[in-house]
Amino acid sequence: MKITDRLKVEHGVFLHQLKVVRELIAVDAPPALLAATVETIATAEEKHSEIEDRALYPALTQALGEGFPALVAVRAEHAAIRQAVAKIRSGDFVTPDVELFGRILREHLEHEIHSLFALAEEWLTEEQLTSMCNWNVEHVYDEAGQRTLWARQWLGKK
Repeated sequence: MKITDRLKVEHGVFLHQLKVVRELIAVDAPPALLAATVETIATAEEKHSEIEDRALYPALTQALGEGFPALVAVRAEHAAIRQAVAKIRSGDFVTPDVELFGRILREHLEHEIHSLFALAEEWLTEEQLTSMCNWNVEHVYDEAGQRTLWARQWLGKK
């Protein structure tokens, strides 16, 4: 499996979750429920973005250059998502703030699917993309909170 395949699947889950947020807004769900729903999505999305930032984007930066417009845009989108989440996490938010979070995240996910992932599949080799999704790779163990296990298995450290 290529890292782009994995990330696309996760994007599909996030897009479904954002549909739930829209449905909650439509029925005037209480702010606490909106905040909890956003928190669930945001926490998972932060881990997802961390994998992109640690594995995929450095390889794309090396291939395309730091100032490549799509990479610059995705960094700005990640910052906008963090800002929208921070507003909701502060507890001082209104429903339009939740709508903004949903719109920014949805647009970002679509941008990555149709632009960044396509670029990755064009500019990076299948071997590179597959190695980023290899379950024996360090970042995957880190994600699972098992860095010590990875070090033991792959580096022979105790």
